[in-house]
Amino acid sequence: CAEVLTRFAGYLAQSREDGLLVYFGYPKAQEDAAWRAVRTALRMVASVQNIRERFLAEYGVQVGVKLGIHTGLAMMAEVQSATRTEYLAVGATPALAVKLPQRMAPDTVVISAATLHLVQGYFTMQDLGLQQLPGSATLLHLYRVLQEKNHFRRDTGDHQHPQSG
Repeated sequence: CAEVLTRFAGYLAQSREDGLLVYFGYPKAQEDAAWRAVRTALRMVASVQNIRERFLAEYGVQVGVKLGIHTGLAMMAEVQSATRTEYLAVGATPALAVKLPQRMAPDTVVISAATLHLVQGYFTMQDLGLQQLPGSATLLHLYRVLQEKNHFRRDTGDHQHPQSG
């Protein structure tokens, strides 16, 4: 996963037992940050699938990843510990991104309608409809990213998506 992040300019903010927190468009803004995030997520799924059989055979462990991508504004907060200083995004955007994939199957990339708006035409999607996020009354329109398209075709129609409630 670290190799894939480096290739697509993802910023690894936190590595925890239960997952990674990654930012795109930070610390340097990128116009194509949403595209980079989705492409990175698909590559991470492929990387984990490539090692799955080996981990099962050698360690008896089943591995998989669930990735959520949400686009929006976030504030950066400086968090200091005894050994280092971290900069973490705070606010609704990172909180929602973490919740998006929680109820999904392993090896799934899920994005919000806000992210879809920025990457539509680059990827094949499955509309998952309105979903209630775990531990929240928030409803978001979610999409599962199936694959990257071989050619770019930007949809030009006016797409209306339900607002979160």
